[in-house]
Amino acid sequence: MKITHDFDFVLDTQQVFRVLLDCLANPGRVRELAPSSEKLGMDQCHLLALGITLLDNEVTFFTGGDEGLAGQLAALTLSNQAPADQADYLFIPDTQWERLEEFFQAAKPGDLVNPHKSATLVLEAPKLLGGVERVLSGPGVDGQLALSLSSWVDRAIQARDSRELRFPLGLDLLFVDPAGRLLCLPRTTRVSSPNSTER
Repeated sequence: MKITHDFDFVLDTQQVFRVLLDCLANPGRVRELAPSSEKLGMDQCHLLALGITLLDNEVTFFTGGDEGLAGQLAALTLSNQAPADQADYLFIPDTQWERLEEFFQAAKPGDLVNPHKSATLVLEAPKLLGGVERVLSGPGVDGQLALSLSSWVDRAIQARDSRELRFPLGLDLLFVDPAGRLLCLPRTTRVSSPNSTER
């Protein structure tokens, strides 16, 4: 596959990584990937930029049956595909959300000996914020953070919570929208309704 783009695999990957770390360290914060990711000049460029940053030939990925995305991730990162229950990273484009709960049930949560072997879900959401009032708490949040999340993000949180995983087990969630905005909810982030202490 011949790939032509202006994405710098050193400088732009470093920039995406810095944005990713900032969002993981500050759950609920929204940052822009677009200045780097749009240099790829491809469909699903924001998912691909995160893939380039996260994947290599020592980890595996799953794309929910999106073979176009899978082919591009493999070509750009030399990583290999794996089934949902074995993959280190699950990339879920917005076209695959009808199977979202299935993917969450399959995603590996790690175990008490190797909690770091859990999956990270990278989800393409049409919208990140607005519509559902929630309260975030946990590491990286100063006390509590009231946030209005989109129904898409809230649905993913509910799918994760349905697993009833207890720390250190869990699933880390990375959300990116069509404009290249990134929102991260690590497994340590608790999400509750405004009138409750924890969900």
